[in-house]
Amino acid sequence: MKGLLWRWWSEVCFVFTASAAAGSTDGGAVASLSLQEFSTLCKQCRLLAPYLSVSKIDLLFITIDRKYGDDVEN
Repeated sequence: MKGLLWRWWSEVCFVFTASAAAGSTDGGAVASLSLQEFSTLCKQCRLLAPYLSVSKIDLLFITIDRKYGDDVEN
């Protein structure tokens, strides 16, 4: 999975930024998604698989949010 994410990283960033900006209330100045929005995005992109479940995606989101939550660039 990690290899696939790196391979498609620029596309992943584009989809994330577009999705985050679409739901933004500040005119898209800061791209962010809630846990629910991120889970929905993963389902819509069909990222779920036996080795990548909703709970693993949620854990990944929470871990990254704790590490980079205040850093707008990440």
